[in-house]
Amino acid sequence: MLSDVIDLHRRVSAPLLAALLGVVGVVGGGQQPASAATAGGDPAARVAAAGPAVAAGPGSAAGSAAGSAAGSAAGSAVGSTAGSGKVTASSTSLDKPKPVPVATRTSPNVTTVPLAGKNRVGSLAAVPSASWQVSLAASIYWLWPTQSTVLTATTGIDVGPTPYYLGIYDRTTLTAVALCGTGTSCSAPVAQDYSTTHVYQAFVAYWSPKSPPPNPVASSSDAPVTWMTLRVWMQADQPTQVQGNVTHLLASTSVDVGPTPFYTYIVDLTSRTVVARCASGYTCAASVTSGTMTTHEFVPYVAAYSSTLPLPKIEAVALPSLVTWTTQPYQLSLVEAANGRSATATSSLDLTSTPYAIQIYFIHLDASNEVSVGDRVHPVLAARCTAARTCTFDTPTPMGVSEVYYVAVIAPPTTSQDFPPPDTQASAPSLTVYAQGPPA
Repeated sequence: MLSDVIDLHRRVSAPLLAALLGVVGVVGGGQQPASAATAGGDPAARVAAAGPAVAAGPGSAAGSAAGSAAGSAAGSAVGSTAGSGKVTASSTSLDKPKPVPVATRTSPNVTTVPLAGKNRVGSLAAVPSASWQVSLAASIYWLWPTQSTVLTATTGIDVGPTPYYLGIYDRTTLTAVALCGTGTSCSAPVAQDYSTTHVYQAFVAYWSPKSPPPNPVASSSDAPVTWMTLRVWMQADQPTQVQGNVTHLLASTSVDVGPTPFYTYIVDLTSRTVVARCASGYTCAASVTSGTMTTHEFVPYVAAYSSTLPLPKIEAVALPSLVTWTTQPYQLSLVEAANGRSATATSSLDLTSTPYAIQIYFIHLDASNEVSVGDRVHPVLAARCTAARTCTFDTPTPMGVSEVYYVAVIAPPTTSQDFPPPDTQASAPSLTVYAQGPPA
């Protein structure tokens, strides 16, 4: 996974979560039996989100954050297991795209084809190889994905009268960024859509679209440019809530998203809606409640601006947080063992003589975190315990995987592939298991 050194499991108390929220919304319409809702018959599901959020992350001053987009969350391409649903939202904060920087153009002497008449028979003898020197600089070396930096190569001799080109090359992709057949400088902007580091180098050499060019007469030092990483995680203060009561969602990011091109989102995958969108701060908050027995699946994202789903240019995503509204007295916890090799889900009540079981699901997001909102997360059933109050299971991490996720629910045993499973009665906070222990 993306590797910022942060604590993904910072515990935030319910009073603090409540203090971060100013508006309470509603999930769910008229009264409806749980069996009907979980069988795809939850047609009146409604979600409303608290707009204001406070920048209260590590090292940050309190700041403003954009809340959910009013009436702009009608999305598409997101799977649902509890019916489609209808969204209303309110916001008192910024609800428009951030300013887009003016694009920087390449220098006018950049050419995409070899120049006519510029060949290997020229004034080569007049410019000894030892006379050539070249340097390369970037206008900024650390920036956010989608942002541009300008690379400028400089040499002390005009390459125009020579058979050479002044070239900027991407040593990571082994391709040319820009080639200039005249002048003493060559500039071009570069950008990457996702977190990465690319190493660039300048050469004085014959025409070549590939890196490195053959037989260069001069080369610069490497110029590494990093498009920075950010992470997101989310907590629900009450994963299992009494029908009609409020659960507070708090998405947190490793950096203040204000100076970045991105927004923090909370998305309800069950109802295909954006319930919060925040333009700044370390946190993004929403309050949700249901008037019916139902389970909704909420996911935090960091992505570019959008008023609809799917979200564009997703830079970070975390595992789903399930929130279950029920009339039953069940509560469920999920805790990793001290040895890091197993975990235990514990029900507040013994499930013996009930139709329910503790069910554990395994989730693995891909290593790049490039998961679109249009994709459903398809958890795999890892363990199921019937007629019990606890359920202990092994938590192996596959080879080459730094972290995996688990979610636990109380629901009737079923062969259904739906997630959350039908007639879920309780859900636990999601659990992250690290191959080498949690980040320091």
